[in-house]
Amino acid sequence: MANIKITDTNSINISSLTKGVTYIFDQSNQSNLSHPLRISLTQDEIQYTTGWSYDGTPGSDGLASWTVPDNFSGDTIYFYCANHSGMGISNGVSIES
Repeated sequence: MANIKITDTNSINISSLTKGVTYIFDQSNQSNLSHPLRISLTQDEIQYTTGWSYDGTPGSDGLASWTVPDNFSGDTIYFYCANHSGMGISNGVSIES
């Protein structure tokens, strides 16, 4: 399991994620208020939900978790804000075996 603290939805400092690993994304920092984190297989912000969960409220006790499926077929995932179109990581994050 890996913990990643997020202080700005536009600049999540992740270069790659590994299949089979569970990642916890801590959105408790106040700068995340009204910016719930989501993931997509493409830049079109269509939510990918396999292995994804979100509990709490961004900016106070918000925690997202994602277990990258062992059989994940893509090589990139995109993080975005569910409330603000265009807010997130536009170049994506690599998925490694």
